[in-house]
Amino acid sequence: MTDRFPVRGGPRRGTQRPTARAKNARVVRSMLMLTIAPAALALTLPSRDAAAFAAQTKAALIKAPNASPRMTLDSVLTRFRAAPGLFARYREEKRIALLAEPLVSEGTVHYAPPQRIARHARTPTPSSVVFDGKTLRFGDGTGEQQIDVRTAPVARAFIESFLGVLAGDGAQLERTFVVDFRAGDAAHPGERWELSLVPRAPALLAILSEVRFAGDGAIVLQMRIREASGDEGVTTFFDVDAAHRYSAAEEARVFRVSGGNTN
Repeated sequence: MTDRFPVRGGPRRGTQRPTARAKNARVVRSMLMLTIAPAALALTLPSRDAAAFAAQTKAALIKAPNASPRMTLDSVLTRFRAAPGLFARYREEKRIALLAEPLVSEGTVHYAPPQRIARHARTPTPSSVVFDGKTLRFGDGTGEQQIDVRTAPVARAFIESFLGVLAGDGAQLERTFVVDFRAGDAAHPGERWELSLVPRAPALLAILSEVRFAGDGAIVLQMRIREASGDEGVTTFFDVDAAHRYSAAEEARVFRVSGGNTN
């Protein structure tokens, strides 16, 4: 793969054999959109477990009739457990220290339980990143590469934590991150919420500083990713289908490296 964007201080010089830390960093950065974006999308629509969710809310109101319904981490995870699959289009704006201008990319993200995730970028350059539970594959118009995440322990822990979230396993998430969920404020009780995830392990913290979601009710308003390098990305989603069921033919087309040429 080749660099296509203006770099501060001119082109990079030469190449070096990647270290274990560099390998972990590359896998984690590639997995950020693959794992976090589907997690965010699961919040954007009512789940198939909407009746149970409504019953829980009603019970809370009966117990405290003067209180407003409040989003909780448990109610958020309930939506993940109910999702049969996810699809959305995305727009990401990322500020990278080496680049003079923000990098804007657009494309699609896909998730099929239990562990198949794909991101296909259409702009500025068609490319794909696909994870099948064991192997992470990268591809664009210049070629394809793959990494067995079992050889990158830090990245593997990161991936497993978010796959646990998509399965509604909050305990697994909290083993990897310090989780701070805040719902409501004085002006909007029970509606506005924020979820902050900060890595616990020093090795992961050296790559990723924080992932933060901001939402209003069942809608994710913003997803912000801060890397230890100072790079920061903000992603928005549209055309969201948080109850998408992939046919066998669609899975074969979507969950493969295609250079971003999927429909």
